[in-house]
Amino acid sequence: MDPEIEKRVCASVLADFYMAVERIFKLIAKEIDGELPEGEDWHKKLLRQMSIELPEIRLPVINKKLFRQLEEYLKFRHLVRNIYGFQLEYKRFAHLVENLPAVAADAEHQITTFLDDMQEIAENF
Repeated sequence: MDPEIEKRVCASVLADFYMAVERIFKLIAKEIDGELPEGEDWHKKLLRQMSIELPEIRLPVINKKLFRQLEEYLKFRHLVRNIYGFQLEYKRFAHLVENLPAVAADAEHQITTFLDDMQEIAENF
């Protein structure tokens, strides 16, 4: 595959991954927390919101390690949306591509565990 096309495909997959995770976080924020962050930096506020416990409402959705990892994908998604594809340098985001399978698996595990825990709390309430 042409390196330029491969670079852009990888960038698109990384951005899509973060947007999918963020969509789940938005649903949790609206349906469970009752509050979706506002303002210019709402994306970062939402990610942070998912990493903290809301007393009397819910446990953290993700741990601090995953928060830091997802923060890198958020920054990259922002970059991809605000520059031209030809300006991307693969070597600057290659680590995100390499880490994606592990980060995605961890995100799936932590979100699933959170939802299972919330289901159990609801059933025992």
